This record gives sequence, C-alpha cells and structure tokens, in this order.
Amino acid sequence: MHYLRYRINFRFKIIIIFLVFLLISSFSVGFYSFYHARETVRQSQRESMAELVNLITMNIDIRISSLNRQMTQGATSLLVKNYVRDLPMQANESFREYYEAMLQAFGYVHAIYIIQGDRLYEPSNDTTQQLTAEQAEAFIEGATKYGESVHWEGALEPLGSEDLPIHVVRAYRGIFLEDNRVPDAVLVLELEPREFDGILLSNVTAFPRQYRMIVDRDNRLIDANKRMVDSLFNEIITRFDEGEQSFDINADGNNYYVQGQYDGLTGWRTFSIQDVASIFPSGTALIQTILVFTAISITLSSIVVIFTSLTITRPIKRLSDAMNDFRLGFFDTRLNPKGSDEMGQLMKSFNFMADEIDRLIKEVYIVEMAHQQAEIHALEAQINPHFLYNTLDTIKWALIEREAYDLSDIVTALGKMLRYSIDERQREVPLAREIESINDYLRIQLYRYETRLSYTINIDEDLFGYHVPKQILQPLVENAIVHNIDNVSEVAIEITASVTDLLIIEIRDSGAGIGDEKLLHIQNSLMNHRTQGQHVGLFNVQRRISLQYGAPYGLTIDSQMGQGSIVTLRLPLVFPAKQTTNKDGDYCS
Repeated sequence: MHYLRYRINFRFKIIIIFLVFLLISSFSVGFYSFYHARETVRQSQRESMAELVNLITMNIDIRISSLNRQMTQGATSLLVKNYVRDLPMQANESFREYYEAMLQAFGYVHAIYIIQGDRLYEPSNDTTQQLTAEQAEAFIEGATKYGESVHWEGALEPLGSEDLPIHVVRAYRGIFLEDNRVPDAVLVLELEPREFDGILLSNVTAFPRQYRMIVDRDNRLIDANKRMVDSLFNEIITRFDEGEQSFDINADGNNYYVQGQYDGLTGWRTFSIQDVASIFPSGTALIQTILVFTAISITLSSIVVIFTSLTITRPIKRLSDAMNDFRLGFFDTRLNPKGSDEMGQLMKSFNFMADEIDRLIKEVYIVEMAHQQAEIHALEAQINPHFLYNTLDTIKWALIEREAYDLSDIVTALGKMLRYSIDERQREVPLAREIESINDYLRIQLYRYETRLSYTINIDEDLFGYHVPKQILQPLVENAIVHNIDNVSEVAIEITASVTDLLIIEIRDSGAGIGDEKLLHIQNSLMNHRTQGQHVGLFNVQRRISLQYGAPYGLTIDSQMGQGSIVTLRLPLVFPAKQTTNKDGDYCS
C-alpha cells in the first residue's frame, strides 16, 4: 500500500479520489433514500392500520348496537311473551312466523333459543333440551345482572347439537313478563363467526400477509381473516394485556407490527397484524434501481473525470518533464503556457526560474574563469618560499656577524610573518597563532616608531585554543597605527579577549579618536557592507566575517574625540577537540 501510494501517478490519484467520493456519495444518498422511503411507507401503513382497527371497532359497535335493538325488540315482543307464558306448549303459527322473521333479520344466525328454568327451547321445530343446573343458573344470573341490556359473551361452543360450527358468538337478554327484577325467561342469540367477516374484509386496502382478528374479553378468537400460529397469537394477547396497543413482535423468524384497540361496548379487542417485510415489498426492486443508477452514474462520471483529468494532469506532466530535462542539464528548456490559470502561472514561474538560473550559471562561470585566471597569475608570480626564507636567513646571519642584532630580529620577524601569510593550508588558526603573528608585526613597527608606539596583549591562555580567521587582527592593528601615529605624540595599543556565548576580541588605541559624524558614517557603512576608501581594512574584515559566519558575527567601532577608539570583534566559539603542533611550532587541528 505504501508502495502504491508513491507509484500511482497524479492523474490516477484524482480519478480514484473522485470515484471513491462518488461511490460514497451515491451509496449514502441511495441508502438514505431507501431508508427514508421505507420508513415513510411503514409509518403510513402503521397509521392506516390504526385507522383500520378503529374503523373495524366502529363497525362492530354499529352492528352490535343493531343486534341489541333487534334482541330488545324480540324480548319485549308480545308474541314472545305469550310464547313464554304458554310454555311448555308448542308455538302457534303466528309466533312461528315471527320467529322465522327474527332468524332472517339477525343475519348469519346459528340459532335463537328461549331458556326457561333448566329447559332450552328452539321454537323453529318445537324441540327442547335439558340444560345443566350450572348453565341454567348462569343464564338467569347474567340476565338478572344486566337487566334489560343485552350481554355479549363472545366465542363459545353452541348450546345445540355438536355437529354444527365449532364455536358461535353468543348474546342473551332477559324476558320480563311483569315488572320483576328476575327474568321469567332468557332470549339467547347464537351467531356464526362469519357474521363479522364483512367487517374484517371491508373495503380498506390491505397489504399481503396482514392479519385481522376479533378477540373476546376472555381471549377467545371470535373471527379472523386468516389463521395464525398459536405462539404469535398468545404473544400478542400478552403484550396487549400489559398495556401496549401498538408494538413490534418477532415470531417464527418474522417481524410483525401489531395495532390493537379495546371495544368499550362489548369488551372485545380488535387487532391488525402486519408482516413488516411485506409493508415495503418494493424495497428489493428499489435497491436494484439504486444500484443500477449508481453504476450508470459512476460509468458516466468516470468518462467525464478521465477526460477532465487530462486537462489538469497534461500541463503538470509537461511541467514535470521540463523540470526533469532541466535537472539533466538542458538549461534551454522552456514551456509555452496556454492559459492564465494556476498551471499557466506555474509554467511562467518555471520559465522565469530557468532564465534566472541560466543567467546565474553564466555569471558564475565567468567569475570562476576569472578566478582561475587570477589564481594562475598569482601562482606564476609567487616567489618560492624556501628561496625567500633562505635569503632572509642569509641576511640575518650577515647582520649578526656585523653585530646588528636589532636588524637581525626584524628580519626574523619579517620571515615568520611572510611564512604565516602565504600558508594557505588553513582558513582558521588558533588564537595563539594569530597573536604570535601580531607580536611579530608589532615588533617591526616598534623598531620603526620606537618610543612613539607601545602595546600590551592581555589574553588568558585558556582562550588560545579557540580558532579565528587567519590574519583577522593585523589589518585592525595596522589601521590603529596608521590613522593615529601622525596625530598624537604616542600611540598605545591594547588587545584583550573574553568569552560569553561568543568570542569577543577588542583592539583599543589611545589615538586622536573619530568625530561623531564620521563615526556614524563608518558604522552605517559597516552595517550596509559598503567599502570606504580610508578604512578598507575595517570593511575587509567585516566582509570576511560576514561571508564566513553570517549574523550575528562581525565587528563594531566606538570612538570619542581625544580618547581613542575601540574595535570589537564578535566571533563564534570554534574549538576543535584535538590540537597538535607541526615541526615549525604552528598550531594544527
């Protein structure tokens, strides 16, 4: 992966980044659209289920209220009361006709019975049936309790023969012949469950795998549009009894959404149960559509990106090739910018850079050639050091033979200075070696000026190991002598050194000093690296330090009229770990 990151070119990186971004965006939008559409459909279906359950409950109440009125009408009918009075006699023709009309009016009627005592009468065929004492007592107590109201028991086994429907929906009401609290008989209505099919299968749009059912107060199923497993039925009843009217449930590996409602008129419960997967059956098709749309979008976008990337990467490739050619030495390489955008500006900048580099190379070449010529001339003009040393040594011994010892010392000092100055092996020397050369120089000057010149060197020997640029002090000492010796009767020079985070060397003189205006001019020239005719030595030293070490190193000058001048050198602390001396006594590192 690390290898690929650096080997894939810029164009393919742009294409890959764009396609990854497009993929993430497309799938994010697609997922959000699918999720939002699914949740919208599910929420709409849940609201529809709540409305459906409410509508079913209302239709049940309407139907029950209609049946209650018919039962009340029948229980208070004079024909029914006369029939009860005449029991156990058989029904007359008028009552039979009224009874048949009742059967037709009630709809899907399984049977209409009249109970008196412990006998169950069916007027349609003048049959009678013995009830158990518990059954008879339950009907009388119920009719007494509910008085002139109809009581709906729910789903029960029929009171008649056992070869008829598995269960019926039963309701009963008391028949009162007098104004008594205890009924004289009980009118019993048994309906077939399909009486409520029309309500469950009303003209309401239903999703596949949707269950609708009516359950009585004792959790017995009255009617349902389709059969469901017992475990799902029991879980729904349990959750509803715990106070939940709408909830999600999992059974048989499927998720269902349940909406229930309690019917205050009958005490029954109405439920609508929907398989969650079937609420949004077009989800798979929508996912396929999203994937196809994403694939088409990515294909078309890839084509656009490939051609668009060429307009970006082609100029970059041209710039990269030009830079590589320039690196290989083809300094005449130039680009032809075709626009003013960022790439056009980069190409123009490259051309400008190439022109500048080409110009600088030519300038450096010319300077280098001139330097080489100057070095050749210098080498041609250079005197053989050994010949010069031998000549000076001959002069020294000739002076000693003539007992001119002062002149002999001067010649010796001059030879040492000459040897020190033409030694090009080192650009930096120990401070001790530089001080030794200054001693030689000042001994020559003392011979010339005698009592008009004096000097002291106060430098701790611990500082002698620090390295300084070679011949950095001689121009400054010479400057102090030359500019003061003719202006005062005596020039005293003092050289000191100290160490902080820098190596500080000071050259003090007791000369005439420098006026404020001239001093300011010299200081500004030193800061701006401008050479001044009368103080070339100062500027040469400043320039050498600046080129060799940079800021904050260099020299400063302070002076007052009549009190002399102070030149201060600030040098880095250069102190090699190992130092030796050569056979001539010079310091080496």
